[in-house]
Amino acid sequence: MKCEFIMAMLHRPDVVFLDEPTIGLDVIAKERIRSFVLEMNRRGVTFILTTHDLEDIEQLARRVIVVNHGEIVFDDSIQALRGFLGEKKTVHLTTELAPDWRAIEGVSVLKQDSLTEAELELDTSIMLLQKFISFVNERYTIRDMALNALPIERIIKELYVGA
Repeated sequence: MKCEFIMAMLHRPDVVFLDEPTIGLDVIAKERIRSFVLEMNRRGVTFILTTHDLEDIEQLARRVIVVNHGEIVFDDSIQALRGFLGEKKTVHLTTELAPDWRAIEGVSVLKQDSLTEAELELDTSIMLLQKFISFVNERYTIRDMALNALPIERIIKELYVGA
């Protein structure tokens, strides 16, 4: 893979096409390849990347085009891709008391580990994050909480399913 990059860059191209550039590489090699692409991009080289490695997309892409069966189903920025499903977050919560998550507006259960531990999807356009945290803590006492953006895999999956 390194030799292919060297050969691709020998003639100082303005545009480089990369097909699965990090496939089969260990984490250190992937990091080096991504750093190299970002540095060359800063120097004015445009990269067109085809990949199934969604981490490559998140770390390298400013513009994302998703193609499903030869048809473009999405063409916009990585930020717009992140917002495709709205203002949603995943929340992993452990509480003192067993909540009825289905009774909370804007919340859907992704996984219920026990009566007091669950992974949820929170739509912050329906219930603001601060309000959700206060609501849950006042009624059920939060013991532990992790908050994340929706996984990019989920967003891409919804693009394919909806197409």
